Amino acid sequence: IVQESLTNVRKHARAQRVFIRLEILEGALVVRVEDDGRGMTHDDAGVSDWPRYGLAAMRERASAMGASIDWLASRQGGTVVSLAIPLGGSD
Repeated sequence: IVQESLTNVRKHARAQRVFIRLEILEGALVVRVEDDGRGMTHDDAGVSDWPRYGLAAMRERASAMGASIDWLASRQGGTVVSLAIPLGGSD
């Protein structure tokens, strides 16, 4: 999912910088990929079918491991991909 996020940044975002952040929050490993590119339109997040197969594949991969994934607007004007993977066991 992170690799696909970086591929999307390279292909579509016209970004100058990309930040990858990993942290454990509320029993989940949260991975954020944030860029300072052109951002996403509503259609980019999956409303239209083509050419957004990469986003659909990312959503399917997240679902297969019980994770959630969201695409959000970045404060830098780009996009944030936020993936939350539940961790088993206690903190």
